[in-house]
Amino acid sequence: MLELSNIRLWMGQLKILKGERMNKLKKNFLLLFLSLLSVICLKSVEVQENTGGFSVQPIFEEHQKDKNLSYWWLKVGKDQKIELKLKIDNGSQESILELTANQAVNNQNFVVDYSLPKAKAEAFLLKEHKNFDFNQRIRFDLPKTAKQTELRLSPGESQLVSFELELPKEALKGQVIGGINVTRKPQEKDRKNGILNVYSQTIALVLEGEELAKAAKLDLALGELKPRVQTVQVKNPNQVLLEGVKIRASLKKASGQLVSEVKIPQTAVVPQALVPLKLEQEKPLKKGTYLLEVKAGEQTLSQRLKVSPSGQVSKVGTDKFREKGLKIVLGIVGLFGVGMILYELARKFVHK
Repeated sequence: MLELSNIRLWMGQLKILKGERMNKLKKNFLLLFLSLLSVICLKSVEVQENTGGFSVQPIFEEHQKDKNLSYWWLKVGKDQKIELKLKIDNGSQESILELTANQAVNNQNFVVDYSLPKAKAEAFLLKEHKNFDFNQRIRFDLPKTAKQTELRLSPGESQLVSFELELPKEALKGQVIGGINVTRKPQEKDRKNGILNVYSQTIALVLEGEELAKAAKLDLALGELKPRVQTVQVKNPNQVLLEGVKIRASLKKASGQLVSEVKIPQTAVVPQALVPLKLEQEKPLKKGTYLLEVKAGEQTLSQRLKVSPSGQVSKVGTDKFREKGLKIVLGIVGLFGVGMILYELARKFVHK
């Protein structure tokens, strides 16, 4: 197979031929040939990069809530043992695959992450959360090493992997979300340009119990305030997945000039999530007053900040947490109160 460096060499030769007033027909033919050759070379690289991959597919059973999904969403009860199966199709290379089950969290970019072990996942969950330990309550029907459950597959081999899901004696409240991770142990031949590529695929596992919250909302609270980074804690204290959440955070000067902002167009926030949303600036904030605002769905956190001459960032007054419609509700309550007062005055006047 010809390399792309040869194409560059031929392009240089083309310029020389052009300088010699090459026949127009020959020039067009050569350009067409080089274009086709470039496509062939690029396609060859693409195929080589995909060689040796693998695919995973969940096998659904009676507890599956919706069989049109590409992941498990199980309606479960208490004190059950459910057997689930996962189909793995290997590519053209021998693979040693590691299988793990982890709790789902939202990382700092609000991406749902299934790869973190329990100790690291705890940093992205509320302290008071009731964790369903996916790692302990899922047992793969495979040999287990000291840390991982491993599966060795020959080129082109397919295998059905079974694992048992053990549910607690007490019924689950709401939803708990985790994932089954399948990671291929990297080999030296996977190294590209000095980078060792690690191939991994995950299938989400949603367990749905009783008492789903109907009107679940996020909580917002100020976190650490520094001259270059201001943190807002975004929390989902509910035991239910919040989907289609849009988040926008901004920091403005007193004049209204935008200093920095973060936009999350749309995301899903897992149950009991604790996500540090950070507003960052290239240079430390200068002395003055600023307004920090966060909008998450129907909710808004608004807080004025003051930066001292020494660069210390502090709150001005108390942070204000409100929801859309709150002013309307207060207005209605106020009108109702005024109406009651007028009614009592009118009633007393009539009796006189």
